[in-house]
Amino acid sequence: MLVKGQENREAVEIVSLDMLVPGDHLLRKIEAAVDFNQIYEFVDDLYCKDNGRPSIDPVVLFKIIMIQHIYGIPSLRRTLEEVRMNVAYRWFIGYPLNEQVPHFSTISYNFKHRFTSGTIEQVFRWILSRAAEEGFLDTNAIFIDGTHIKANANMKKNAKKSARMRAKRYAKELREEINRDREEHDKKPFDDDDDSAAPKEKEITVSTTDPDAGVFHKGEHKKCFAYEAHTACDHHNFILDVEVTAGNVHDNVTFEPSCRNNWHIHHAGKGGGQILLCTAGRGYYQEWGKEAQELHPGSVVVIPAEVKHWHGAAPDSWFAHLAVEVPGEEMRTEWCEAVSDEEYRKLK
Repeated sequence: MLVKGQENREAVEIVSLDMLVPGDHLLRKIEAAVDFNQIYEFVDDLYCKDNGRPSIDPVVLFKIIMIQHIYGIPSLRRTLEEVRMNVAYRWFIGYPLNEQVPHFSTISYNFKHRFTSGTIEQVFRWILSRAAEEGFLDTNAIFIDGTHIKANANMKKNAKKSARMRAKRYAKELREEINRDREEHDKKPFDDDDDSAAPKEKEITVSTTDPDAGVFHKGEHKKCFAYEAHTACDHHNFILDVEVTAGNVHDNVTFEPSCRNNWHIHHAGKGGGQILLCTAGRGYYQEWGKEAQELHPGSVVVIPAEVKHWHGAAPDSWFAHLAVEVPGEEMRTEWCEAVSDEEYRKLK
């Protein structure tokens, strides 16, 4: 039986946002897992204490940006349109149905002029440290990849510049180790690449519009100015670190054998410290007054604040690690004396 429904578009109902959002919604899970009040501590010194216009809640600003990235919304303008109409988004930022959402330009201005890169880094490190404390990180395997991002720069607006070539030190040792691993897995080893006759300088193309970008070759004939976002993830897809470089910087960077830093201390008035995530080769970590700890790919070292220590490569091996700063207040690094050759030679 055909039934024509009534269009009750002007019906007045008494409802709450909480009633309209499903109990298993992703944003409910995020709200339950993350204490967003921590953000107030990160941005407190960026606001005037006793005058000026009342601000939009900084937690709301960060939550709106989270919505944009979680749901892949292409622009901030479109994000605010979605927030205005989506009940779950309104629930997440705490705005009832009759409250006007912030203008997209307000959010853009805050993230461009108020919140520094250090503020964003603090929030990222804070969430990552919470995941580490709960045991969610699995660094037995760390995956590092780069994604090229086209720069807003015209290839025709360029200049030629002479640049020194970076030496490929210890490439032979690295290639031999890679080939041993490939042979163990029944794969064909890579051919030797003798670049000993390579010139010490080369001519590169630099953008006059965006000098920090680099030329990226898209296939055989296409090229553009670009950046490359190098992202490191653990086995559970947690992003451990991100480094943005020019588009012509290669992914493979190694630390030479015997390279080590000085004894140093990460000071902090509150919180702070560092997490080392070892990704390749063999190295060492040592705290003052304690035996050195040998590090291998997958090793994780949690370094508390105020602990004097050093870390670096083994005498006979290249070594690579990611260094994750734990959020804190009044953080600074004090560099102390060098690790003596006598101490270092005791290591195997």
